Amino acid sequence: ILLASRRRASHSHPMTQLQREALLDLLVLSIFADAHLSLSEEDTLQARIHGIGWESEKPRDIHFLNAMHKARGAMETPEKTDAFIALRAACFTTESSRSAALEAIRSVLSSDGHSETESAFLALLRNHLAPA
Repeated sequence: ILLASRRRASHSHPMTQLQREALLDLLVLSIFADAHLSLSEEDTLQARIHGIGWESEKPRDIHFLNAMHKARGAMETPEKTDAFIALRAACFTTESSRSAALEAIRSVLSSDGHSETESAFLALLRNHLAPA
């Protein structure tokens, strides 16, 4: 999956760039949750990734490809998955950013219905995004 647009976003978004990068990483990880990427999930993933904006010198496509590699490694064990999620969830320091991240991921996963593994993934994510 390569992103359709290579240009940087010039408009303002409520998330910081660090949060955008963390969300992109979590979105990519979410598609590995059930080891099946449907066309509707792919379309929703693309829309969500483009919807968060991007304000980095590093192109979004490059970050996306790196996120794919990291997500594959994170899915090797439950401990790696948990650590991957925990590190990125820590970037969402406000209720609004946590809610936005959870909603973006939920929309991708629900675009083709929820599998049992996707539901477990969402529960783990909710746990990490819960306020301390």
